[in-house]
Amino acid sequence: MLDGEVPDAFENANINTDAVDAKAGPDNGERMKVIWPEAQRRARPKPRWIVPDLLRRGSVSVLSGLPGTFKSFLALDLALCIANEINTFLGREVKEAGSVLIIAADDGEETVIDRLRKIAKFRLGQTNYESIAIVGRGEFHFQKDGAQRRLEQAIDECAVVLNETPVLIIFDTAVACGAPAADFGHDYGEVMRWLKEVAQAWDCAFLLLDHEAQPSPDRARRDIRSRAWGSTMKAGFFEAAWSLHRIVGGKLALEVSDKRSPTRPAFELAFGSDPNTYAMSFCEATPAQANNVKVLAAMKSAKTPSSVTALTVTTRLPRSSVQRAIQELTAAGDVKVAQEPKGSKAGLYAAAGQE
Repeated sequence: MLDGEVPDAFENANINTDAVDAKAGPDNGERMKVIWPEAQRRARPKPRWIVPDLLRRGSVSVLSGLPGTFKSFLALDLALCIANEINTFLGREVKEAGSVLIIAADDGEETVIDRLRKIAKFRLGQTNYESIAIVGRGEFHFQKDGAQRRLEQAIDECAVVLNETPVLIIFDTAVACGAPAADFGHDYGEVMRWLKEVAQAWDCAFLLLDHEAQPSPDRARRDIRSRAWGSTMKAGFFEAAWSLHRIVGGKLALEVSDKRSPTRPAFELAFGSDPNTYAMSFCEATPAQANNVKVLAAMKSAKTPSSVTALTVTTRLPRSSVQRAIQELTAAGDVKVAQEPKGSKAGLYAAAGQE
């Protein structure tokens, strides 16, 4: 074949060259920014942790949990600690204090203010607090025209009035702020990608509160990052995920996973029962304690007593870790033996109080 000749197969393919040219678009001189290896090594900064391994600047994170798991209270507690220069949150140093912006799209500004006053009384000994701005219901919607402009205007207003760009912006809740919900979050990457650009441009952390997927027998199998409503299709969008779920004794387990952290911190939380006040206590779980939480959660979500093999599959833990967790939970009275192992019959185990 000579140069310039067109193969018969292409000549007869009926290709619409106008459509191809339209897709290519005009050459306006714009090019994608390509970063070469040496520049990558020079440019990659260390994470700027606001709270080490929990929250960092320039990131978009999700805090998920079922209704009644104190998602909003935990987020507001974090906000107040950052804004009022409280030294620690969940036992970890607050390395970068500063102002906070709260988009109160779900409960509204009055409820948020009431909760902040209760938290301030617990943290500061008084109901007054500083450096927190609030946007009320109906003011912001992720998918409406001008959403990015309106959010950046609010950030800029905070910078002018409070003399600093917010360190943290909380969206309570993501759905009430207009995040995709009809398709279970499948459109998050397409609809919400501009949010990452804003977080990076303004060097602040975004925390979206979201509902956890509905309980089901396989709930404990879901990884921290895929427990938010929408499961794995949404999980990849977020750079960090906080997951809250109930455990025995009315307590809550919090697990955190950040893409830039080498660890996955786990905590056991207990919130006060008096609706007129706020109180929260915590302890950081060791890896063994975190395993116990996973095994117990798997038992509670199962409809019938579980075998070691079933729990190994459900929790994705090594068999030895599951066996050790069962021994410790049984000794603590949190697990009962529903069927003793005998011969070819496997032992069956259930959470205390489970039929």
